Amino acid sequence: MLSSDLDSVERNDILYYLLYAVVAKVLNKKVISFHDLHNLDMALITKEEIDNLKVQICKKYRELGGNSRVAKSPKFINTIYEILGFSS
Repeated sequence: MLSSDLDSVERNDILYYLLYAVVAKVLNKKVISFHDLHNLDMALITKEEIDNLKVQICKKYRELGGNSRVAKSPKFINTIYEILGFSS
């Protein structure tokens, strides 16, 4: 699913944000609750949407330095919000 040119740390960094981004985009919600996850219609999630978000997130991750420090920074989550069209 994630690019094979990423090591396991990078994949884990990106996977967390990819999972968040896919669900947030489907629900059109920045803050996701357990109730939201419980009631999520998985049929709304497409491979194309996952791939599209993966490409955008990987690109931004690398542009910002591509390491765990980047992934844990407030700047990176704000970048994810921008990708999703949410305000920071």
